[in-house]
Amino acid sequence: MKPLPILLVLILVSSCHSQDEQPINDSIFGVWQLVGRYDGGSAQPYQALENGYMITFKTDSTLITEEPTLGCSVDQVDGSFQTRKVEKGAELTMQLNCEDKELSLVFYYGIDAEGYLVTSPKESSCDEGCYSKFKRISTPKASD
Repeated sequence: MKPLPILLVLILVSSCHSQDEQPINDSIFGVWQLVGRYDGGSAQPYQALENGYMITFKTDSTLITEEPTLGCSVDQVDGSFQTRKVEKGAELTMQLNCEDKELSLVFYYGIDAEGYLVTSPKESSCDEGCYSKFKRISTPKASD
């Protein structure tokens, strides 16, 4: 197991000093595009992506995504999200409405020094660490 990728994600998500349960949604509001994935157990650990899927985190705590690998056969999935500070940093929970089922996904997350959103699954089968990296495309308007 390579501790460097796991350590990197933990550093990114643990930059907050307070350990309370206050919402911290405002740091991820806007439209984000997946630009890369890291899987420490693969032959090419980091893969840059040119046309990654988009996800929109709205100020009313709803979201819209085009993520095709969530197990949904629809083109667009909507739902809600919640963020909170936890012992390991920050946690993002997404409740997604997919046809006749609801999916709940939980990630550790942080905004890195370059402004990228970095997410890592809370429950992961990645023995050597994995994360996704998103670039902010736009920020919400006051009416969003």
